[in-house]
Amino acid sequence: MNIDDVITQLRANCPLLGPRVAGAADYATGIATGSAWLATPAAYVIPLDDDAGDNDALNGLRQTVTERIGVVVNWATIDRRGQTPAGDLSPARTQIFAALLNWKPAGANAARGMAYAGGSMLDFDRARLFYQFDFTLETMITDADGWQYPDTALTGIDATSTQPTGTPVAQIDVTLPQS
Repeated sequence: MNIDDVITQLRANCPLLGPRVAGAADYATGIATGSAWLATPAAYVIPLDDDAGDNDALNGLRQTVTERIGVVVNWATIDRRGQTPAGDLSPARTQIFAALLNWKPAGANAARGMAYAGGSMLDFDRARLFYQFDFTLETMITDADGWQYPDTALTGIDATSTQPTGTPVAQIDVTLPQS
C-alpha cells in the first residue's frame, strides 16, 4: 500500500492532525531519533508487514495478501505521568478511524476497505508520548499482477484429418488475416 495515499487521506480527514502527517520507514530510525519531528500533535505513517495466504487457484494465481500499516501519533506533554496525552488518545482514535476505516486506497485490488488491527504505546518521556494505531487492508493478487506469457499471434492452421486406420481423409490449410 502506498503510504503517500494514507498520508493524504489523514491530512484531508483528520482535523486534529491537519497537515502534520508525514511518512517514515520505521519507528526506530525514522521517528524515535527525533531528527525530523513535526509540531505536535502529529502522525507518521509507517509501512509494517504483509502476510500472503496460500495460492487458492488450481491453475494460475489467486492469493490474498494482508497489508499492514502503522499510524504513529506523537503528542507533546509536560505531564510526567502522561495523563494529558493519554487522555487525548480517544479523540485522536475517533478521527483516525473516521479517516481510515472502510477506506480503500485508489488502485487497491481489495473487496473491502481498511480495518483496525490494534494499537500500542511505543514510547513516553517527559516531553513526548508516541502511540501506534495499526490498520490492515486485504488485497488480492492474480495472474494479471505477475509475469505475462509472451503473446504469440496465430497466423494459420495446418491440419490433416485421418481415419482410424491412419489413412488421410482431408487436408486443411487456413491462413488467417493479420490485423
